[in-house]
Amino acid sequence: MIATRCSVSALLLLAAGANAADVAANMIGRQSQNEGLSVVPAPGAVAIDGDLADWDWSGRNWSFADTAIRDRYSVESAAMWDAKHIYFAAKWRDPTPMGNMVDATFAPNDGWKGDCWQIRVQADRISHLTSWHFTEQARATMHITHAPGGGGDPQFVVQASDGAELGRGIAMAFRKDADGKGYTQEVRVPWSVLYEKPPAIAAGLTIRIGCEFLWGDPSGKNWPTHRYADNMQPGVTSREFYWQNTESWGNATLLAAGKLTPRRYVAAGSRLPGS
Repeated sequence: MIATRCSVSALLLLAAGANAADVAANMIGRQSQNEGLSVVPAPGAVAIDGDLADWDWSGRNWSFADTAIRDRYSVESAAMWDAKHIYFAAKWRDPTPMGNMVDATFAPNDGWKGDCWQIRVQADRISHLTSWHFTEQARATMHITHAPGGGGDPQFVVQASDGAELGRGIAMAFRKDADGKGYTQEVRVPWSVLYEKPPAIAAGLTIRIGCEFLWGDPSGKNWPTHRYADNMQPGVTSREFYWQNTESWGNATLLAAGKLTPRRYVAAGSRLPGS
């Protein structure tokens, strides 16, 4: 009987340890700590329309600064790949969804001052993709620079005139949630934008991708109300000067297959099942 109890206790400890490891891999305290992005293969043709019905959403990361406010300020983001493109999608929780009054015609470098997703990529060169929905004209807009620190030349802006196509093979679409408390953003970027000399695109390819999520104030153009940076290198927790700290951007690896087991996010100190 003692041996049986010891065995059961050992199994419970192992289960608790596995659960704790799972938690530690995705959170620090009450904030998310994603260390790597799983880029799954696109299951078929992807329509850039803000509807993710044609997505494999299983590799998603959930990013938030505090569990207490993640129902209002958080983002679930994911990526997929095929031979020509990498695809990004985000489901935002945002009390003022798609609020960005920055007109790239006059202030191309200021998109980050409203609701905005900044995707930072290290391939064979650095790319900073600042993307937003210009509220006044309902136009999907992206500013791209390959300058290491995120500012300066070379840089260019692509913007939708009608539909999702922005130019240079880039496409982006937004769709507001029915409850008015969030929105979906969907992006397609050619590998040729990220790479100066694209390699053979295949499973196993790893680049670095960092994400900065910004929520604008009511003006949509003055200063973000909330910000969070995520996808980190293992053990790196500082998010200061994230835009230029390429060593903190997490790995993004192209996988051969999708339909992954989604990540779990449980705050440290939460009760374990059965305890």
